[in-house]
Amino acid sequence: MNGASSMEYLNLIMTYVVGLNLIIAGIGKLNDISGFARVVSTIIPSPKKLSYTIGICLPFIEILLGLLLIIFETNWIVWASLLLFICFLLVNILSVFTDLEITCNCYGSILPGKIGKDGIFNSLILVLFIVVIILTPKINIPFTDFNYISLLLLSLSIISLFFASILTKLYKPRG
Repeated sequence: MNGASSMEYLNLIMTYVVGLNLIIAGIGKLNDISGFARVVSTIIPSPKKLSYTIGICLPFIEILLGLLLIIFETNWIVWASLLLFICFLLVNILSVFTDLEITCNCYGSILPGKIGKDGIFNSLILVLFIVVIILTPKINIPFTDFNYISLLLLSLSIISLFFASILTKLYKPRG
């Protein structure tokens, strides 16, 4: 990693930001996956079963894309992430024009939000981050013991977030 330029570090930072965003959003949606699938089925103008299936699959796709983006960062993963965020952007723009105001559960119960202007801003920022990833050179890091340790720590963090979200869902205060 010696001699890496500032643009390569910018690429690395943007890759981690977008990847972690995808992972956190996917895990947040898993907390109430059927609720998110219902939201998707009200947003997407397609047969209910198809849109519900999209809503069920989307969190897993986000987590997978986020992990692959952080670990491998190949061109097809970056372009797939860009396509996903462009779809999110189009849904938000469509909702503004149709005055559709729905709580989207875009980050699940972690960070509730509504589809619309806020979603446009969020999607635009992430699209710009991905454009930066595309336009800047990436750091070629060979797999070393350090990378295995960081991959292990990232995996453990994601697993603990998932179990924490399950525990908070199971815990119902008395009273």
